[in-house]
Amino acid sequence: MPESKYDPVKDLMAIRDNLAKAINQGLKVSSSFPAVDVYETTSTVIIETEPLPGADLSSIDVSMEGDVLIISGETKPLRQMPDEAYLIQEITYGPFTRSIQIPRAVQATQATARFKNNILTVTLPKAESDSSDIIGMTPTA
Repeated sequence: MPESKYDPVKDLMAIRDNLAKAINQGLKVSSSFPAVDVYETTSTVIIETEPLPGADLSSIDVSMEGDVLIISGETKPLRQMPDEAYLIQEITYGPFTRSIQIPRAVQATQATARFKNNILTVTLPKAESDSSDIIGMTPTA
């Protein structure tokens, strides 16, 4: 029976892959996920997230504190697979919180949130003066 040789390169590649996965998961939980577009019309400021894979309406929370919009929730895998089955796994899942400073005065108490096709859209009517209310919103489908 041939003797199996130790392959340090194989071990280093496994360490590299595990480290890359840990870093990506850490970045996904950081303040840059989900990516957002923030734009304005003449009467509103609109915040739209990138698609949130595996998130459902009940896992999303939207609130506003002063001029900061806070989006939190959790994304979950669409299918359960053992780690060994993945050849490449770039999509990460888990809880997230994103804080976005809104650069215009808005009427936070009149805000609406919609969650459709795994994209969250928050619409904030513009205000004449700054408001520092703390409010909570529940997105609708």
